[in-house]
Amino acid sequence: MILVFSLLNVIAAVLLYSRGAPKAYPWKWAGAFALVLFVGAFYPLGTLERFVLFVEMTAAAIVGWHMSKHIHRAGTWIGIALAVFVSFDALRLLPTPDVNIAGNEIFGIIRRPYVIAHPNIAAAWSLLLPLGAWTAITVVVTQSRGALVGLLTASVMRFVPRRYMVRTLIAGCAMIALAIMLRPNTAFDRLTFWEEGTRLFLARPLTGWGSGSYRESYKTETPMNAITERTGMHTAHNALLTIAAENGIAGVVTFMGFAGSLALTVRRSDNPLKWGALAFAVQQIFDDQWLHPVTSILFGLVVGACLPEHPI
Repeated sequence: MILVFSLLNVIAAVLLYSRGAPKAYPWKWAGAFALVLFVGAFYPLGTLERFVLFVEMTAAAIVGWHMSKHIHRAGTWIGIALAVFVSFDALRLLPTPDVNIAGNEIFGIIRRPYVIAHPNIAAAWSLLLPLGAWTAITVVVTQSRGALVGLLTASVMRFVPRRYMVRTLIAGCAMIALAIMLRPNTAFDRLTFWEEGTRLFLARPLTGWGSGSYRESYKTETPMNAITERTGMHTAHNALLTIAAENGIAGVVTFMGFAGSLALTVRRSDNPLKWGALAFAVQQIFDDQWLHPVTSILFGLVVGACLPEHPI
């Protein structure tokens, strides 16, 4: 079903592009990064999944940019998009060859929705909607500590005056320390995951192991498994490290160029959704949901809403 939505969204983006695409979008960096992901897909351990999802995210940004000019309530169209995708994911009644995000349940007749099965993804979705009290409730319920750090960072930068910044940062660090102590094992496991991603990158720093190879090694025995004691994770729990391991230096450079250009553009936006984008970006230091199917679409829509009408 996600693949069907991807196709429809790309078609919509092409039609909208014919009427004028957002000029502020970092097209050169996006194209370079897409090319790296595409080339990496043909490595022995590569797949087209990450390339397709990145193109989908870019298409969603074009759609969101045009929609934002007609719908002025910040959360309305984002909320509609979320409801549609959650509904189709929760009520999937027909077997579909979907992107493998929920373990082995690729062709399940009825499977759990992401909201139940993947709390970190549910938290990421809440960050990509207009931030409010319910966002904090969602983050607490899901117990996603990466999302908590992202929410605190965005909230401090948006709401706290500079004269209270030091005291706020101290309180925030205390909250994060408390969150770590609630489940210390999984918190410190992040260090193991990051070490694993670093070793995989250093083993093939120029080309990486191929787009999507992390997940392939998670499912089956591959040459990647011999580099280090595999933790069984399908990402490095850090977006940049995952890209470094899969696509090498070329992936790191183009991803940083794309993300940096996008951050500078969105930073100057007056749309309050940009704070959710910031919170989501911080979460990706500790998790890696930026190219999950639904999340990539929502992130693209948020980016589209924050793009200015004219070049900056």
